[in-house]
Amino acid sequence: MATRSAPRSNEEAPGILEHVPVPLQVAGAWAWRLLVVGVVLIAIFTVLARLSALVAPIAIALLIAAPLGTVVSWLARHGFSRAWAAVTTLLTLVVTVLGLIALASTTFINGIDQLKQQASDGLHTLVDWLSSGPLNLSADQVQSYLDKAGQTLRDNSSGIAARALSVGSTVGLLTAGAILALFCLFFFLKDGRRIWLDIVEIFPRRARAHIDYAGIAAWETLGRYTRTSLFVALVDATGIGLGAWILGLKLWVPIFIVVFLTSFIPLVGATLSGMVAVLVAVVEGGWVKALIMVGIVLIVQQVEGNVLYPFLFGKAASVHPIAILLTVGVGGIVGGLVGALLAVPILAFTKTFIEGLRRSGMGPTTEIPISEIGGG
Repeated sequence: MATRSAPRSNEEAPGILEHVPVPLQVAGAWAWRLLVVGVVLIAIFTVLARLSALVAPIAIALLIAAPLGTVVSWLARHGFSRAWAAVTTLLTLVVTVLGLIALASTTFINGIDQLKQQASDGLHTLVDWLSSGPLNLSADQVQSYLDKAGQTLRDNSSGIAARALSVGSTVGLLTAGAILALFCLFFFLKDGRRIWLDIVEIFPRRARAHIDYAGIAAWETLGRYTRTSLFVALVDATGIGLGAWILGLKLWVPIFIVVFLTSFIPLVGATLSGMVAVLVAVVEGGWVKALIMVGIVLIVQQVEGNVLYPFLFGKAASVHPIAILLTVGVGGIVGGLVGALLAVPILAFTKTFIEGLRRSGMGPTTEIPISEIGGG
């Protein structure tokens, strides 16, 4: 009597796949690979988020170093040592930024007494409007509301103090981050090429020339991105500052500087600084000028968000404008303002690096000594 042999799973497994549609097989193969990639990306983002106080200053230093590297190289070709060229460039940058901040602060402080008087006049105008306007509130009612507002402030003084302490700690973190960024920036300017070659040395010898080629291409893209950011910030500051000057606002200089410095935050920077311009216009020029300033800020913001940022940055980073807008949105959701600031350069660097690897792989894969790749 013949006995039935046990099924051999290794031989019958291919037969099972015959009953699974090919599109489903392909989708399944893609699904588990995407799942693995997603887990790895989540792990990377989690680590970076926990180390954001360290990662963000280093990333910002790299952004600044990309265009300033050409200045250091120019100084090095004209007799400066690499170290002195880096020091000179870094000091020039620091003095320029601090000078702009000092100029804005001095102008604002000089006009603070007039602003306080105008704010007081504006408050009286508001109280008069509440009494004689369409609300037709009595003087006692207005005073009652003002008293309640003052009592609310007193009742929440502890919470306000806690928020002030939180702001103080944030300022401390920002100061530490700025010092770290300047420290890293100096060494990126001085030894950037050497640091990069040390990283390249980690990879297998046959891949080093290709990785270095892709890294140089991505670094050039990063430089174009930062230079474009500078141009967009200047356009934003000129638009809002010129509008403030035409409206006759005496604090148009600090408005120009504040807009310029904050416009490096993609899409929302000009709007945030424009709110400062609107508040100044309310106090200094009244509601009519404030409404006109709102219109100016909205126009500048629309030009930046829908024209300058997508198309100029898309060209500088070789990324489609839609991808630029989506990347800024995702970066803002994941990492706040810092995420919005770094999202596009990270995308541009990664895209150019991958394209560089693909282009470098088209030629012969000969081994090139690392000492012969690139220059100082």
